[in-house]
Amino acid sequence: MQVNKQGQVEIPAAGADGDGSGSGGNSGAEAMQKAMTECDAKVPGMQQLANKELPKMVERARQLAVCLRKNGLTVTQVPDTEPKFSGNVAIAVDTDPAAFERAYAICSKDFQDVGVTSLGKGQ
Repeated sequence: MQVNKQGQVEIPAAGADGDGSGSGGNSGAEAMQKAMTECDAKVPGMQQLANKELPKMVERARQLAVCLRKNGLTVTQVPDTEPKFSGNVAIAVDTDPAAFERAYAICSKDFQDVGVTSLGKGQ
C-alpha cells in the first residue's frame, strides 16, 4: 500500500504482493483489512458505519436481482445477493450481455444506488 502523487491510497489487487516487490508479503486484501482495522482504532466509526449500512445495501441488491429475473434473467445468471458482494448484484460471467442490458434498462431506474459486479467462475 502506498500514497500516489495525487494523495490517493493505492492497494495491490487481491493475490498481489502487498509490498509490490513480488517477494511475498501480505496480499492487497490483507493489507487493506489491516489498514482499515488500524484506521478504525484511531477514528472509531468507519467500519461500524459500513457494517451498519450493509444489510440495507444487500436488501436493495436483492430487490434488483428479483427485478432482473422478472425481466428475463434466471436465478443462475443473477443469484441472490450475499453480504460478501458488499451490496452489489453479482451477474454470472456467461450471462448474455444483450439479455442483461434489456433487463437492466427496465430495472435500473429504480435501483441506481445498487452496483453490479461479475460473478466469476467458482465463486
